[in-house]
Amino acid sequence: MAKWTSEMKFGERTINNTYNLKSDGSTLTGTVEMSAGGQSRSSEVKNGKIDGNKFSFSVVQRGRQGERTIVYEGSVQGDELKGTMKPEGQDQGRPFNAKKAGS
Repeated sequence: MAKWTSEMKFGERTINNTYNLKSDGSTLTGTVEMSAGGQSRSSEVKNGKIDGNKFSFSVVQRGRQGERTIVYEGSVQGDELKGTMKPEGQDQGRPFNAKKAGS
């Protein structure tokens, strides 16, 4: 199990994510823990795949507007995850990167 962390700013809000990911062959499993404004919640990784250094997975987030699925895609580059995250069904995503914890 590898742990990765990221920090994203949305205007005045900062969201810290911790990705606890485990690869087993071509399958990626784990959880994504999001914390913002003193609140924290954990979501299970779904449809996780890994192929060489490329990965993809989705996470169901529950918010004020109900549930939405966020799709993460990218690659492992040294001690970083780099890629995009976008709501399922939308063309526009936003870049994300996470650093391996402890590095």
